[in-house]
Formats: sequence, structure tokens, C-alpha cells
Amino acid sequence: MSQSTPVTVDTSKTKQARISMGVMGSVGVGLLAAGFSLDWGFLGMFWSGVLAVGSLGGLAMTFKSGGFAVAACPSCSAPMQLGQLGETFLHRCEKCGSYSHGKDTMTLVADDHVAESATFLSPLNNVGLRWPTNEAGELACPMCNADAQLRKIELGDLSAGAAIGVGGKITTYSFDVPQCPQHTDGIALEKEWDQEDQPLVLAFRSRAYQLRYNELNGY
Repeated sequence: MSQSTPVTVDTSKTKQARISMGVMGSVGVGLLAAGFSLDWGFLGMFWSGVLAVGSLGGLAMTFKSGGFAVAACPSCSAPMQLGQLGETFLHRCEKCGSYSHGKDTMTLVADDHVAESATFLSPLNNVGLRWPTNEAGELACPMCNADAQLRKIELGDLSAGAAIGVGGKITTYSFDVPQCPQHTDGIALEKEWDQEDQPLVLAFRSRAYQLRYNELNGY
């Protein structure tokens, strides 16, 4: 098992993305021209401009960065589709579930790693959920292992209409998680858009705490 793998350019994805963004940018510019001549009004011009600027801006970024990145998972060697070259990545392998991080090379995340934000994902099961405890037998803070209490965290989910300000609704999800007075960002609620049956997951900053949580709950 390799512990470090190089980050390289994904030539196929980069080529496809550049073609797609170039086409969409051209369409956006064409729509802008049509909008000027046909007097489409503010909304028509606005969304045409968004399409043109977004697509052409994305195209420029692929040339500036060198393209999209790919690397083999350091744990199972499966290919991992990353972001733009030059970024610092923290990525979960879709095949084996291991986490790796790096910029020019990807290295397995250490079990004691603490991310800057809630990153490490685990399933959320409302039935029989168990939380790690500290040496005193109390609920453990996900960050410092001090005594913690269950406190509510929330996640707001905007429908498509609400996101662009033309109606729709905002759905708020909430869940009680352990927190100590000094650390309120150790666990967050996230939504997995490709999971319709159970889209909500827990995201942890501490890899060690996440592994304890997984073990307690059979993940």
C-alpha cells in the first residue's frame, strides 16, 4: 500500500471541460447579443451575462491553473478526481472511504488530524446513536475531549427558487450533537445531494473523534 501518490493533470477531463465551457460561453455571448437587439429586459440579460461570464471565467481558470487534477488513492490506488491543479486538497476516496490530503502529492490523513472545518463525513442514524465518552464517562467534546452537552446544530437547505430569490422555500434541519463551551464547530450537518433516502450526514473536524464515532455505531 502506497502512502503517497503524485497529483497530475487529468488531460481528458480538462479537455472536455474546456470544450464545454467554451461552447457555453459562446452561447452566453450570443444570447447577450440577441438580448440587446430584441430588448429582453433585465432578467434575460442578467442570466445571459451569468452564463457568459461564468463559462468564460471557468475556461480561463483551467488555463491559468493548468487544468483539473487527478491522483491515485494512497490506500487502494483508485483514481480520485480532484479540483484545479495548484490547490491544496483534502479528499475522500469514493472506493475505499479513506481520506488523503496534499497539493503536489496525496498522503493519507493521519488518525489524529484536525481539519480547519468539519470535513470528515459519517452517516447519521437517529436510531440508537452513540457518542464517544471521555475518561470520566461523560459525553466527550469532539475537539478537546472535555465534558460536553448535547446542543442543537442546524442546516438550512434552499430550494432552487429560494436560492435565486424567486420563491421556493428554505428547509431547516436540526440535530443535537456534543459540544463544550469552548468548541462549537467540531461537528456540522451536511447534505449528500446524491443520496435521496438519507441525505443528511455528520461532518467532523477531528479524524480521531470521527473514527471513534464510526466504531461505536458500526460504520
